Amino acid sequence: MVKAPHRPNRPRRGQIVISDLIVSLGLFVVLVVVAYQAWNQQISDVGDWRAQANAQEALRRGLDALTRTPGHPSNWAAAGLSPSSGSVVSMGAAQSDGVLEPYKLGRLAQYLGGYGAAANDTRAKMGLGAYQADGGVRLLNGSSILSFGNAPGGRAYVAATGQRMAMYDGQPVLVRLRIWRNDSS
Repeated sequence: MVKAPHRPNRPRRGQIVISDLIVSLGLFVVLVVVAYQAWNQQISDVGDWRAQANAQEALRRGLDALTRTPGHPSNWAAAGLSPSSGSVVSMGAAQSDGVLEPYKLGRLAQYLGGYGAAANDTRAKMGLGAYQADGGVRLLNGSSILSFGNAPGGRAYVAATGQRMAMYDGQPVLVRLRIWRNDSS
């Protein structure tokens, strides 16, 4: 048997082309995977930002309803109108901006403490939308005057919490509101 002579100057063309192709294809796949992960992370971040912005807006509307607006009609509590009444457009607990009306606040607390249609209608007419809510009114020394709503359960996540100062029976108070949604997963 005759052996072919070894020729060191002759390049090995077939093996180099295939190995270059495999390395290039591998790098391309890695780049595509990295770009896909980065894209998904950006989409997730935008969704989280949008959810947080929506929660902050709902919290602002809820605090406004508690501390700034009397509702429409402004005598909804004294007239005995329920949240499901068609004549109640919005519900608020203030006599004027920053001055709470104890009777209205008590009625809101009564409605927010339930679980039925009245609680849902109250939250909707306070501008909270689909968020659940709880909170309270405290004197500046920490003494509780009034609590309202139901605390979040085990599968809920708190979306936003806020507080404002107001006057209640001539005394400065802190009005706290916490909103959340139940986790659907």
